[in-house]
Amino acid sequence: MAKAICCAIQKGGTGKTTTSGNLGRILARKARVLLVDADPQGSLTSWLLTTPPDHELADILQGQVRLAEALVPLGKDDALALVPTFGIGGHLRNFAETTLEKKPFICADLVSEAGSLGFDIVLFDTHPGDSRLERAVLIACFEVVVPVTLEYFSIDGIEIFKTFISEIAQDFRHTIRADKLVLSMVNRSFRRHGIYEERARALGYQIFEVMQTSRIPEAQMVHQFLSDYDPASRVIPELERLAGALLEA
Repeated sequence: MAKAICCAIQKGGTGKTTTSGNLGRILARKARVLLVDADPQGSLTSWLLTTPPDHELADILQGQVRLAEALVPLGKDDALALVPTFGIGGHLRNFAETTLEKKPFICADLVSEAGSLGFDIVLFDTHPGDSRLERAVLIACFEVVVPVTLEYFSIDGIEIFKTFISEIAQDFRHTIRADKLVLSMVNRSFRRHGIYEERARALGYQIFEVMQTSRIPEAQMVHQFLSDYDPASRVIPELERLAGALLEA
């Protein structure tokens, strides 16, 4: 059975997509990983793919195609693949707003199907919200990784997200592990980052720091993972530490 993990928080611009993609690439060194672009904006897809795929996540959820028909292999081996979402002309948002209410466990079904295809980990990238779509993803997941930036509203958003997870645990009797916090785009020269880092560490999470570097957006510009674009990046060891912690959980 595949282990489902998501990168999620209700705040935008915190590094969810960057964390999902680069973490997935590193996890794929030790396991078969399926990345799922569950954000209607399709940012993960536009980063990783240079040609439009034939199908998207909404097609799977609506029963138009099977998972095996819609996934896109990433790389020369079969250790990593993507279920894409069309940011322009896609149907995921409409499906989430109309049909998903009747199918709260549909993402859990996708995870089960991924396991039958031999994937060890399903890693969801999510939209910054608390809609039916985000709920369906969280219901499917064993663990959530919470990326935040060291800014005022982002840190406050951690407590709001904790409440959201608690509501899911209560409403669906589904407990999600949420003890890993990724601090994105950390810059030691910013005094406020030091202040908010202390606040974040006081919350009791296991902390992973991703330092600010131009190499991350540069890699995305050329549709590459950071570890392929710049294997010596100072960010890689921390992502490897996070991957190790997730594999041990």
